[in-house]
Amino acid sequence: MGLLSEGSPLSWEETKKLSDHVRKHGVIQFINLYKRLRDRQGDVLKWGDEVVYMIPQIAVYIVLKSI
Repeated sequence: MGLLSEGSPLSWEETKKLSDHVRKHGVIQFINLYKRLRDRQGDVLKWGDEVVYMIPQIAVYIVLKSI
């Protein structure tokens, strides 16, 4: 995520219409990143990284549970 410096945020109704797309592509992006970085070792977690690392774990659990 980043600072919205141009444009304006979507309304709640506009956001709800896009939620399935965001969910699907978020999982696809995670799987691609995981495949690329799964053998990486020695990284040090920075502030907030623990949350970022927990989100993909939850996403994978949800995907695997739905299969």
